Amino acid sequence: MTTSDFTVVAMMREPRDIVARFVAYYRQLGAVRIQIYFDGDAGDVRDLACEDVEILVCDDQLLDRVGARRDDAVEQRQWAIALHAFRALRTEWMLFVDADEYVFGDRPMREFLGAIPPGDDVVRLPTAEAVWRRSDGAEAPFSSTAFRCCLPARWAPLRRLIYLRHCSFFSWRGLIGHAEGKQFIRKGAKIDRLTCLHALSNVRPVGRWASQINPEFRHFYLGHFDAIGLDHWREKWRRRHTGEAVYITMSAARRRQMAIVGQALGRGCRASRRLFRRLYGLTPVQFAVLRLLGCAFQRDIFGEMGVAPTTKPAPDSHTSAGLAKGIPHRRCDQPHEKSAQTAPN
Repeated sequence: MTTSDFTVVAMMREPRDIVARFVAYYRQLGAVRIQIYFDGDAGDVRDLACEDVEILVCDDQLLDRVGARRDDAVEQRQWAIALHAFRALRTEWMLFVDADEYVFGDRPMREFLGAIPPGDDVVRLPTAEAVWRRSDGAEAPFSSTAFRCCLPARWAPLRRLIYLRHCSFFSWRGLIGHAEGKQFIRKGAKIDRLTCLHALSNVRPVGRWASQINPEFRHFYLGHFDAIGLDHWREKWRRRHTGEAVYITMSAARRRQMAIVGQALGRGCRASRRLFRRLYGLTPVQFAVLRLLGCAFQRDIFGEMGVAPTTKPAPDSHTSAGLAKGIPHRRCDQPHEKSAQTAPN
């Protein structure tokens, strides 16, 4: 192994096409090993395992081995798996991400890691949130080619002008998902705990942003496809509303999203599509303003890697029986009753 070799670790429960994309992308990025802890029936993805790809099923035996339990929240299982994978790391670096997170930069990733000086053992990459522009067309999985970044602290109040009545669903730095980024962690780093977003030593987050280590690294990002696509976004929130996926670290903005998404899902496909576009779509004016602030750019990271588009949509959550457990819903072919959307308190 060399000083630039890295392992990618993720816990996920996704359809085969999303898992296959994840594997293909990170293999092209230069990962020496890819470890997927699959939190469900892995029957459809087992054949993706090979010499450099490991598929590990999160059954009771594995969870017990990593110090987690089946009834733990999703994040708690992720934290235990991340720390277990780090302690067993066989390459110089580890990257722990979700299935919707793809790191990228302006030079080969292994060249970047090889240039990190000794002593910088946790290298953080800022979040670039994937969003749709009108030129991207449909809301198909991973079809967005634009990214928005955190607003600088001094410009954070501008989110109210940029997103108007939907601004309460955004974090104070202007993102729908998390703004903390993720990190590469060097083998042997002095950390005693890992969360989904931070490496901790004595309860305190450690590490430096890549741009602090070297200003030339300012174009390295964690690409966060928080929605992935319209149908996947519906399914993600359906699972949270019905209790199939329990999260304990949602921010206030995320909880407001959960409430308004539940209302939109209950009103039917048109309402949820309209909300999706408000949260994850950028008008030409919004994109221009964010770009002027240095907080938006266009880039087709999958096209650059030669990773084929995803054409198979996720199941439409509006017609699934599971949605009826907790959210009243209107069939997509039923007429939609016009009603105002207001942000919950």
